[in-house]
Amino acid sequence: MKIIKLYIVFFRQFSRLYSLIILLVIKMKFKFVFPLILAILIGFFSAKAVYGLYNYKEELINNSYFLQQGVYKNLENVKSSTKDIENYIIEEKEDKYYVYVGITTKMENAKRIKKIYKDKGINLYIKEAMIDNEEFYSNLEQYDVLLSGVSKSDDVLSISKVILSSYEEMVLTN
Repeated sequence: MKIIKLYIVFFRQFSRLYSLIILLVIKMKFKFVFPLILAILIGFFSAKAVYGLYNYKEELINNSYFLQQGVYKNLENVKSSTKDIENYIIEEKEDKYYVYVGITTKMENAKRIKKIYKDKGINLYIKEAMIDNEEFYSNLEQYDVLLSGVSKSDDVLSISKVILSSYEEMVLTN
């Protein structure tokens, strides 16, 4: 009988202990699972943000270099300032007229074109910009291969003229 009483006391104590353990496990699960879920959500949104930046930078791979002669408020100023320049295009943005004399995807080519114009007494500004038109950008890369292969300044300017005409036709008129 004493053994049975000991068994009953042990069982009661064990059931209390068991209940206490179950309560602790439930609380621990909440204390463990909630931060785990929170960490997963934070990781997901952080990864999404980083991936979004990566995609944005990937789109910026279509960077190019515009050789800008100047920015003007009206066309009369453009005409008076570009009388010594044979090949250029005018892009109108936000009531201003931007004058470009060259476009390239390689900084080395941009520096070569800038030097050619500097030798003629014309100062240019190399402006980095993104080109959205994939077809034109693809053509521009091919023209850059040609630009890299020529050494005469007349050849460089001829290729630059073709690039400007192509930009005007494919990008500005669309």
